[in-house]
Amino acid sequence: MEKRVINEEFRRMQSLAGVLNENIDLSDNTEKSLTQQLTKHKFKPGQVFTFVDDEGNKTEMTMDNSGNFVPADDSIDEVSKKDIITGIVCTMLATGMVSCTKPNTDGFGYNVNSKATEYPLDKGTPNKTITISTPKGDKEVEVDSNMADTKFYSGSQPLKFEKPMTPTQALIIKIGHAYQTEKNQNNRNTNRVWDYDPENSDITGGGTMYQDNETPFKSAEDHPLWKLGMEAAKNAGMDIDKILSKIKTEKDAGTYIK
Repeated sequence: MEKRVINEEFRRMQSLAGVLNENIDLSDNTEKSLTQQLTKHKFKPGQVFTFVDDEGNKTEMTMDNSGNFVPADDSIDEVSKKDIITGIVCTMLATGMVSCTKPNTDGFGYNVNSKATEYPLDKGTPNKTITISTPKGDKEVEVDSNMADTKFYSGSQPLKFEKPMTPTQALIIKIGHAYQTEKNQNNRNTNRVWDYDPENSDITGGGTMYQDNETPFKSAEDHPLWKLGMEAAKNAGMDIDKILSKIKTEKDAGTYIK
């Protein structure tokens, strides 16, 4: 019986750890979100937790009878309380301690946007064969080049990395975004198709763009668009070894988009 209870408690703590290991909404609702999670996992008012901020400062916290997250020490004023709660992500440890650190917002922000050429399939006289990417794979389509309309059709995508991008890394990201967007745009049964060219893609930013956003990736090579870009580059017959060598040369020379 005792062993079963211990195992159930351990599973409960593991479950809580999984919930609190996620990024809690870092807004004015942070306190509410956290107390809801604690309550869901049967933590009762009056239970005390130890918070450790990013500077190592410890603060005893608890829940009051209304389910609010409050300092256990009544001497802490409201200003200090808000400083403790706002802008933290928490992880519940098996010991019962909640360790809190501020999310990493350092890094370099960018924005990638891809331009496509749209072709109607029910107008004109086909005089050109293009290859388009779709969710079901690539396919050839006959189009009238005189009916082409090139512009930005799809939304841009924000990016943020701890390390800045080199120009060649940016090229791979642009290829990945164009490839991804082309497949998404051609995921429909219409009388139009879209052909995205990475050369018509734009990357802007660097420096402090998206400075308040969390930094989820160490470098461009950790982003999902990188994998897509390398896949598309390989399919297009580009020399991958040459690309990687050029990126290394850019890094060694300190050639970055900042």
